[in-house]
Amino acid sequence: MSIKFAILSFLVALAHPHFHKTIMAKLPGGAEATIAYNTTPANLGRAESAAVGTFVTPRRPKLSLSADVVAGGVTIPAGTYTIGVIKKGANDWTMGLYKDALARGAEPDLSQVINLDSSYASNEGSAEHMLIDVTPGSGKFEGKAVLTLHFGRMFLEGVISDGVKESTEDGEPVAGLSPPQPISTSKMQESPFLRNAEVIKRGEQVYRARCVGCHLAGGGTGPNLFGTTQDPSQFFEAVAAGTDEGTTMPAFDSLLTPEQIWEVYAFVVSRDGLE
Repeated sequence: MSIKFAILSFLVALAHPHFHKTIMAKLPGGAEATIAYNTTPANLGRAESAAVGTFVTPRRPKLSLSADVVAGGVTIPAGTYTIGVIKKGANDWTMGLYKDALARGAEPDLSQVINLDSSYASNEGSAEHMLIDVTPGSGKFEGKAVLTLHFGRMFLEGVISDGVKESTEDGEPVAGLSPPQPISTSKMQESPFLRNAEVIKRGEQVYRARCVGCHLAGGGTGPNLFGTTQDPSQFFEAVAAGTDEGTTMPAFDSLLTPEQIWEVYAFVVSRDGLE
């Protein structure tokens, strides 16, 4: 029986692989948003059985903001947040951001959750695995940047940037609202985020604390990261999820926030060698 159970568990694992995904977008006003999450299967049972007022966060996805943003008239400070949804009723949900990491099964202090200006729908099709993205809003969110979460038949949008207000000259529009433009990873090295001296400084501190033992230039068990040929998404994936290509590197997603991983990347690509 135990062998059959093990085989069944293995087949279930194959049927539902968990991919680690990273989404990056440049928001109106210049702030950069990075989403890091796992594509967990959409099991609606927990959501449907959750009590009203519960903050539900499947596998604790993260949103990192490089600068303060204004959304729904509320300022969301720069930093890393846990993305979740708050149950308001049987068919009523809103999106929220918790300014901290959450341990598995932990309940956040709801007074510390930022409630986003949200919309909820159950008629947008079904997502077998959780999907999260940042997109230009439409309808009542036209001209704004929205965070979207699709989980089973649950589809939520939450405003994370109000956009750039239209300016006029003699009553004529000069520049309209600026919707978010996704940044492809191939262009990430052109990003101001990488040339930010404070970001690079923080990345160096994390590198020296967490990475230098294995990745010291000219030595260590891991490859020299300086002059890396990895694109940004490959670098993030290797650090967050670990790798066994050449050497065994553990996953750091439980030790470093997505923001810290990008800070290390900014430091690594900013110079040719470790001083």
